[in-house]
Amino acid sequence: MNETEFQALFDSYQQALRMSAENPVPPKLHLMIYNYARLRHQQTSDVSADFYLFICGKLQGILDRYDHRRLPFYQYLAAALNFEFSHFLRRRKLPRSHSELLSVEELAGRRVELHQSEAPADDGVGHLFRSMQPLQRIYAKLALAYPLSFADLKLLVSQKRTKDPAERWGALRAYRTFLRFAESKRQKFLAERERLLKVIMRIDNEDARGNKAEPARILKRRASAQKKFFSMDTRIPIRIVAEVTGDSIATVQRQLKSAVLALKTAYFRWEKQNLVKRERKN
Repeated sequence: MNETEFQALFDSYQQALRMSAENPVPPKLHLMIYNYARLRHQQTSDVSADFYLFICGKLQGILDRYDHRRLPFYQYLAAALNFEFSHFLRRRKLPRSHSELLSVEELAGRRVELHQSEAPADDGVGHLFRSMQPLQRIYAKLALAYPLSFADLKLLVSQKRTKDPAERWGALRAYRTFLRFAESKRQKFLAERERLLKVIMRIDNEDARGNKAEPARILKRRASAQKKFFSMDTRIPIRIVAEVTGDSIATVQRQLKSAVLALKTAYFRWEKQNLVKRERKN
C-alpha cells in the first residue's frame, strides 16, 4: 500500500465523519493496527491483540489530530503507532529490546510494515474453512483452537446486539483469554504426549531385553500407556467458547455440532475432488 492509498483511507474517514457514520474509522485501518505489533515489531499475536485493544479508544483522537500541512498521513500514522507502542511496552513492562522503536526522521526515511500480507500462506486447512458459512467457520475454528482472522473477529463482534463499546471489547478480551487457554492446553498436551511415548519406549526396551519375570505386568503397563496416549482430550471446553461468542451453553453446543458436521462435509467433498483429479490423471 502506497502513500496515496493511505491518504485515501484518511479521506474516507473524514467523509464518514461528515455523514455522521456510526463507525467512521475504515475497517482496513483497524486491520492494520490489529496486525501492527506482530508485523512491524515481530511480537506474538497475543501482544498484537493487546496493543489493538490498548489503542482502539485513542484511534479517533489520533486521526482527528492529523494535520496534512505537516506530514503525509502515512508518516504521521507510523510515528503515532510507534509512540503508542513504546507507551504500551512500558505499561506491560516488556523489555524494550523486544522492539525496534524509530524516530519520526527514521520513519520518514524508510517504509514501515503496517498492513497484512494480501496472500497469507495456506496451512492445508484454509481451503476447508473458506468453503464454509461464516458463522460455521468461526465455531469450527474455535472448536479446533484455530486462530480467527480479523474478518472473523469483526463478524463476531458485529453479532452483538448491544452497541455498548465496553461489551464489544469484552468479546475481544474473551478471545485473547481463549488464545492463552488454547496455547496452555497445547503445551500440556505436547508434554504429556512426550512423557507417554517415553514410557512406551522404556517398556518396549524392557521387553526386548528379555525381562520375562513379570510379562503380565509389562503388558498391562504398555496397554495402560497406549490407552492414555490415544485418549488424550484435546477439546476446548464449551464454557471457554461461550465466553468468546457470548452465547448460552446450549446454543454453543448446537453451533459446535453443526460446525463440526459442516467441516467434515467440506473435507469429504475435498477428498472426493482430489480422487477425481487423480483418476483423470491416470
